[in-house]
Amino acid sequence: MKEVVLRSKPPYQIIKHLSMYSIPGKPILGIYEGNCCRRVVSEIAYEACIEGEPDEPRIMVRVYKGDDYTALNLVKHIYNVNLDYNKFLNCVRRFPKLHKLALKYRGLRPALTPTLYEALIKSIISQNISQKLALRIVSNLVSRFGTKVEIEGKVFYDFPKPDTLASLNTQELKSTGLSLRKVEYIKGISKVISEGYDIESLK
Repeated sequence: MKEVVLRSKPPYQIIKHLSMYSIPGKPILGIYEGNCCRRVVSEIAYEACIEGEPDEPRIMVRVYKGDDYTALNLVKHIYNVNLDYNKFLNCVRRFPKLHKLALKYRGLRPALTPTLYEALIKSIISQNISQKLALRIVSNLVSRFGTKVEIEGKVFYDFPKPDTLASLNTQELKSTGLSLRKVEYIKGISKVISEGYDIESLK
């Protein structure tokens, strides 16, 4: 297992976002525990731990499975490492309220999903319900139907594949807490993508 340190141009903050959109020990953005987050994405298994926010940010990346180069690029994307926060500040100067918040939460940026498919499914789940309930449903979906991998005593999950969700029956998906209408949307989208539609080409 190799450990690599990634650095982002300060100011950099992402722990607030990870903690807000996670349930400790449950797979959502990954399994988030103690400023560290681990997950599987396809053939890559990694753990990323954040230190030194906001002025000396370091992301300690441990690659448990897969190609190091691919894993590091994936982590850079998910953890929004290349966002230039100072450019963002310049853009929002003409919006006083937003600029004030940007200064208060210096360097704060969202974690990103590795695929558009995952982002779309999570967006559907989150519609018209509380954040707490949405996180619980995502956790149920990933833990029941995602790919589970255990390496060196640690458990990693990947988000369910389109063909997996397309093949589930209505009751299986509803058991996660989804409404019937959302089940229909998720099954329909997953079926189209599993049959060959390249949603990632829309990036």
